[in-house]
Amino acid sequence: MSEQKQNQNPKTKPRFPTTPEQVNSGLVEMAKKNDELEDKIKSQRRQLLGCIIGIGVLGTAVAVLGGIIGLMPKVEYFQTVNNEVICKINPNDNPAFTDVNVAEFASEGLLNAYSLDYQNADADINNTLRRYFTDRGRESFITTLRQSGLIDQIRNNFLVLRTSKLQTPEVAKNNGIEPYRVCRRLSILRECSDDQIKIYP
Repeated sequence: MSEQKQNQNPKTKPRFPTTPEQVNSGLVEMAKKNDELEDKIKSQRRQLLGCIIGIGVLGTAVAVLGGIIGLMPKVEYFQTVNNEVICKINPNDNPAFTDVNVAEFASEGLLNAYSLDYQNADADINNTLRRYFTDRGRESFITTLRQSGLIDQIRNNFLVLRTSKLQTPEVAKNNGIEPYRVCRRLSILRECSDDQIKIYP
């Protein structure tokens, strides 16, 4: 009797669909879920394909950029003493510069060599000689400078020596025994703080 009452209880639901309507509704719901899954799979495939294409394009761009950078001229740094625009020149080589560049380089070195003050004379001379003079030129210039007594005069009298150009420098010789050009014609004006002005050809 108790089993019959449980079977007849309207609150108990069957475990599996028993009517055709229930079967059809279950199939429809399953079909909807399948469609949703297929849409998600297609979307994920599109995203994956887009990622693969993007990675390929990015790799190609990096390769092209690397090739362009590799073809560009190499940047070479060298020491300078100030922020002015200068031409890199090695007096031991044969630089491919015009006469104007060479004359400006030579006059700049000469003016710097005779622009001194009593406090930093040694450092200024060393910087100028290292940048503008060859080994042979350094020795000759230092010997002449010591014999002239100019450094001692500047130090003993606490002078500041400034040099300026009176004429445009010219290249007097651009070929010969040495493999570099020489600027030889330049008049300079030296001013000392004791109002003594001297012109040196």
